[in-house]
Amino acid sequence: MGIETIRHNHTLVPRFPAERGQTASAAPSSPAAGWGRVTGNVPRLDAGEAAKLAGLDIKVDAIMNSRCQTAGLFVGEVASAFQAGVTQAATAYATHTPRDVDIVVANTFAKANEAGLALWLAERTVREGGTVVLIANAPDGQCTHYFYGKFGKDIGGRLTPGKRYPRVGQLIVYSQYPVKDPLLAIEAPEAMLWLTEWDAVVDELQHTHTGTPTVAIYPTTEIQIPPEEIHL
Repeated sequence: MGIETIRHNHTLVPRFPAERGQTASAAPSSPAAGWGRVTGNVPRLDAGEAAKLAGLDIKVDAIMNSRCQTAGLFVGEVASAFQAGVTQAATAYATHTPRDVDIVVANTFAKANEAGLALWLAERTVREGGTVVLIANAPDGQCTHYFYGKFGKDIGGRLTPGKRYPRVGQLIVYSQYPVKDPLLAIEAPEAMLWLTEWDAVVDELQHTHTGTPTVAIYPTTEIQIPPEEIHL
């Protein structure tokens, strides 16, 4: 798979319209791709076809719990093992999410070195101008990403974002291993407040939010998904 194929799957496929003549949209609910969409997912169909062409005999998939322990294991022929796995994953990872809360605490335990994956659910939950606390306690920092992140001579990959989350008024990143401008961008550097002590996070929240703010806490945000976004 070359870089142009990766670009196609990440930028063009999610914009395919649902029906002929319908305006294309890059929203996660696009029928051609997106988190939680299995039926009709074009990149998934391509991957399945590639597995057949390569003669892949067996596939191993694991379902993780909130402690990143194996809660389910699916081994077998590629398509059937995958389908069995996503059926259980739909139950394991489905999370009923509130809307318009003042503070969202988004932990990234399953994939802390790609912490930006948690922000789509956090932004969906927080009110306009609210605060997101992203817990990204990865000792090795954010991973090298050849497409989204910084690599080589360029300041960013082909899809390096600017400010991506306009609903979020304040983004606090809590980590004992802070990197002001990580290789894989979480957000524009000037839009993040990095804090290394949890007490400092609490102090900042108390300073910003008076009274009794509403709070949502996600333990493994990067693998949690609202049930309405699941299409098996």
